Amino acid sequence: MTFTILLVSANTISLSVRQRTRDTAILRTLGYTPTEIFILIIGESMVISVVGGLIGLGLGTLLLMGGGGGGFPLPSIQWQGALVVMGISLVVGIFSAAVPAYVTSRKNIVESLRFTG
Repeated sequence: MTFTILLVSANTISLSVRQRTRDTAILRTLGYTPTEIFILIIGESMVISVVGGLIGLGLGTLLLMGGGGGGFPLPSIQWQGALVVMGISLVVGIFSAAVPAYVTSRKNIVESLRFTG
């Protein structure tokens, strides 16, 4: 399941980075280094993944709180489990953006400005 989420996330981040190729080229002409662009893309992916993890934890908690009316106790989400979920979401964010961030940060400025995709 986590691998599937990683593939979907990588596809989404890759498409997002590809659509903003001209923007990264403009940042490069303004003096941003390839390392700074790489960090910007990785950081954005990490924030999106962590927010998604928080939303998932919140929805899971709400479902567990509302589903206990059947007469049997439901498990609750422990803080250790929530920490693992947040760690996994952070790792998914990093891995899904690593290749697109590297390729975009090293791309030629002139070719990026001519990019029409």
